[in-house]
Amino acid sequence: MTREEARVILKHELIHLKRNDLWIKSLALLANAIHWFNPVTYLLANNIHAFCELSCDERVVYDMNTEERRFYGETILNVLCRVANQQSGVYATLAETKRGIERRLTHMMGVKKNTKRNSLMALAVAAALFLMCFAAASVMIF
Repeated sequence: MTREEARVILKHELIHLKRNDLWIKSLALLANAIHWFNPVTYLLANNIHAFCELSCDERVVYDMNTEERRFYGETILNVLCRVANQQSGVYATLAETKRGIERRLTHMMGVKKNTKRNSLMALAVAAALFLMCFAAASVMIF
């Protein structure tokens, strides 16, 4: 592994640590263990894992140009190739399917910087969802 590959991998893992992704994934695993009979919890746990990885990749490449993003994608593929002959659990976090790794690489190449318009739109959607949940909860109480 080159020094630059190690740098981007370490940056990726430090972002996971900073965002407490391990705790979030652990809670999803706990919910899955408690509700083992519910197929929705398996879907939830898989989606949480996938979105944590996509979000982390997005943050890693946020300030990178196209060449640096391509290098980061190649680094992910190189690590995947290096461990492909080992047990499947070693590289399962990179992507569980070919489609998953393609999605991850495509997403990472298309990350754009946030604009004020996008941020306001996200805030409005979050507020609307909160109000809908609050309204539903108040209806159920009465």
